[in-house]
Amino acid sequence: MERLILQFPGIPRKHLEAYDQYIVDNEYHNKKVKALYRDWKKEKQQMKSFAEEQILNQIEYLIKETENELAKLKTVNILKSVL
Repeated sequence: MERLILQFPGIPRKHLEAYDQYIVDNEYHNKKVKALYRDWKKEKQQMKSFAEEQILNQIEYLIKETENELAKLKTVNILKSVL
């Protein structure tokens, strides 16, 4: 505040205080925005990892199901060839 008074001697103290408060509020706002962005980015990465894990689990499940169906078909074909 002292520096503003020295830098701008012709401007009333009331206006300089309002400007100083604006700067403080703006810095606080910027810190909050950065924190929110950081949290959002972290949450986005976690959600992406979770979704990828779910997709991989689903693929593994479908592969196992397909292998089981293939084994059943092979059994049926073997039985048909024996009869």
